[in-house]
Amino acid sequence: MFVDTNICPETLRTIAAPGHVLLMLADPSVSVNRFFDRPDREKQFLYGLLMAEPDPAGAMENYRRCLMRICSQARYDRFLRAGFPVLLREESRSPRQTLALAERIFGLDG
Repeated sequence: MFVDTNICPETLRTIAAPGHVLLMLADPSVSVNRFFDRPDREKQFLYGLLMAEPDPAGAMENYRRCLMRICSQARYDRFLRAGFPVLLREESRSPRQTLALAERIFGLDG
């Protein structure tokens, strides 16, 4: 199962078997500043709602401040040091290459 969320490491330890978790992390600034760059339907729906506000720039700034709290360096570091395997986002790596790395981590490559 792949989940794009911020489930805390303590909860992950209680709901997933050891070896069944892989954390994929992006630098917090990427998570905040490029949140709407992907064409995900949910993100684009949210973007549309923000742009429909009477003050779209203010609504976007407020949302980015919320993202900055969620995607803080402290939270990033907490996930990084949680003891699970981690793949760091690299712009130069293709999705196929990332999948190959995940397969290797889970022992699915051979």
